[in-house]
Amino acid sequence: MASLRIWIRSFIPKNIAGYTQDRPNGGGETMIPGPTPLNDCFLTDQRSFTDALAASARTFSSVEVDSVALSLLSQSHRCDNTVECDCEDGSEECNKKPDASKLKVARFTLTGGRCTFDFEGGAGNPCAGAAAPDIDWLVQVVVEKSGAGVTVKLAPGSVVEPFPAFEMYASLNGTTKLIFQRSPNPGATPWNLVGSPNEPVGGSASFP
Repeated sequence: MASLRIWIRSFIPKNIAGYTQDRPNGGGETMIPGPTPLNDCFLTDQRSFTDALAASARTFSSVEVDSVALSLLSQSHRCDNTVECDCEDGSEECNKKPDASKLKVARFTLTGGRCTFDFEGGAGNPCAGAAAPDIDWLVQVVVEKSGAGVTVKLAPGSVVEPFPAFEMYASLNGTTKLIFQRSPNPGATPWNLVGSPNEPVGGSASFP
């Protein structure tokens, strides 16, 4: 049995033109302004796009599927710590792990040589209070047999938020392939998280 792993993440890029700024006394780290006037600044994930599983993320969801039977083997979800810091001197003011309980894999269905499921849910900023909106996604995944291999693709109607960045990958037998990468919309901020996700995403990858 070979395990097909599929994962999706949101993260705040280290550099967003016209938006990120250097953290004072931060040794090269960057930050963004807080979502409310009561907040200071928040550290980014200090990275760009990457398929490294351990890379820092605001939200992360992953599944493992049996590549032969296409049955669901496992799922995992996490949020890495949010760090608030003073915009003027860079000192840390809050360091908390967001609640990942709303992140889930839903509606897993297996029919013949095809399975489908949804990555759904989201998580908010625990340092910004109840007014902070969640980073949400609703991404519909199709895995189907393709000759002797499998294909992973997104169904129409898959959506994420305008902010921050999003990325999705699949891995089988030591080979990792890109499903999609999406940068934040120009000018988007955490205030663009209000409401349901509405930015379409798509992509696919095949494994022989």
